[in-house]
Amino acid sequence: MADFSPDKNSPMNKTPDPSSIDLYFKARTYSQLKNRTSALDTLAQAIKLSEAVKKKAKEDPDFSWLLNDSDFQDLTK
Repeated sequence: MADFSPDKNSPMNKTPDPSSIDLYFKARTYSQLKNRTSALDTLAQAIKLSEAVKKKAKEDPDFSWLLNDSDFQDLTK
C-alpha cells in the first residue's frame, strides 16, 4: 500500500517565495512613485530570484529616471 503521509520537505508545506515577476512589478510601482530606496531594494530581491530581471529593468521606461544612478547600475550590470 502506498504511503500518502505528508512529506515535510514538500513545496506544498512551505510558504512560497514571491516570484521574481511579482517583485519586479512591485519595484516598478515604487519607481513610478519615485521611491528610490524601495524600488532598488525590491528590484534587488527580484534579481536574486532571476538574473533576467536585470536586462528587463534597464529597458523599462519606468526605471529610466534611475539609469544614471550608481546603485541601479550596480544592480543591473
